[in-house]
Amino acid sequence: MKGRVRGKRCFPRQLLCGRPGLMAKTVLMAMSGGVDSSVSAALLVEQGYQVIGLFMITGAVATSDEATVSKRCCSASDKRDAENVAERLGIPFYALDFRREFDLLRQNFATEYSQGRTPNPCLRCNQWVKFGSLLKKADTLGAQLIATGHYAQVDRLSNRYRLLNGLDQDKNQTYFLFTLGQKELSRTLFPVGGWHKDEIREYAKKIDLPVADKPESQDVCFIPGKNYHSFVEERTGAGTPGPILLQDGTEVGQHQGTLRYTVGQRRGLQVALGERHYVTEIDISRNAVILGREEDLEQSEMTVSELSWVDGVERSVGEMISAEVQIRYRHSPQVARIEPLGPKSARVSFHDPEKAVAPGQAAVFYRGDEVLGGGIID
Repeated sequence: MKGRVRGKRCFPRQLLCGRPGLMAKTVLMAMSGGVDSSVSAALLVEQGYQVIGLFMITGAVATSDEATVSKRCCSASDKRDAENVAERLGIPFYALDFRREFDLLRQNFATEYSQGRTPNPCLRCNQWVKFGSLLKKADTLGAQLIATGHYAQVDRLSNRYRLLNGLDQDKNQTYFLFTLGQKELSRTLFPVGGWHKDEIREYAKKIDLPVADKPESQDVCFIPGKNYHSFVEERTGAGTPGPILLQDGTEVGQHQGTLRYTVGQRRGLQVALGERHYVTEIDISRNAVILGREEDLEQSEMTVSELSWVDGVERSVGEMISAEVQIRYRHSPQVARIEPLGPKSARVSFHDPEKAVAPGQAAVFYRGDEVLGGGIID
C-alpha cells in the first residue's frame, strides 16, 4: 500500500500518485484552517494537482471568547489561518457563503432534539454542506475533484469505489461519511487518510505551516458553550416539564424538558432511586422520560431509515447481509445481520444485544475496513 515519491509518502488508494493523467486535474480543497486540511492541501500541491482552497463561511461562531473559539471551527480566525496557509502554498483561495445551507443543519439539530432523538450534526454537515454543496461549487469553479481533511481512504476495485477506514484508528472518521455514494467517491480525495495524526503535525512543522500546533476543534461549532438546551428551546419552543417514569409507569420525578435527556444517560437524572438507573426511552407522545436498569438498555434489534449503500451494490428486500454495525462514534462495530425492508429502510439484528441504541444516531455498516453503507436509527 505504501510507497515513496520524492521522499514523501505515496498512497495509490488516495489517487495521489501513480495514475497517469491525474496530476493536472484541478482539486477544490475544503480548508477549515486546521492542520489536517492544511496538510491535505500541501500534499495535493506536492503531488502536482492544481489546488483551489475554499473556506466555508457558515455563520456558526458568534463569540469573542478565544478559549471557546479555539475548540471550535468556522471562526474568523480559522478563515485567516486557512488564507495564510493558502498564501504559503501559493494556491488560489476563496471564502464562500454557506450560511443558508448551514442554517438547515442547525434547524435539523434543534428539531431532532425536540422530538426526543439524538442527532448527529457532523454527519449532516458532511452530507449537506461539505460534500453536497462542495461538489456544486467544484463544478462552478471548474474543478474535477474535491478533497477534505477527513481520516478516511478511497480506492477503486474493478468498476466500483470503496470507502475505507483511515490508517489512524484513533482518528478514523468514516462513521460520518456513510451517505457518500459512488458518484461522490469517484470525485473525492482524502489526502491524510493514510497518515497518523502525529505524522501530520510533524509534516506541517517540516514545511513550516503556521497551523502546525493549532488545537483541534472539539465542540459542536454552532452551540456556544455546549448549551444545547437553550439553543433547542430558542429554535423550537421545546422544554415543557413532564413526568419521569419507571418501566412500569411509576412516576418518580419531574423533568424540565425531554431535550435535556438522551438514551443511555445516567448522570443528571435528579431522582434518587437507591440504585443506578438510565434513560431507556424518550416518549414524546407523553412528554415523558423513561428510566430503567442497565439491562433494560439492551436491544437485539433495531430499524434504520435513510438507508444508503456506499459500495454501490444493489440489495433486495429480505436479503440477509452479514456485517459489523457501529451505532455511535467511538464505539466498536458489532456483528449483526442487515435485512433491507425497502429502498430506504432496513432491520438490523445484533449477534449480541447492544446497549443504549439511540434514535437519531447513525448506524454504519462495515465489512472489515470497508464501509458498506448505513442509516439513521429509528
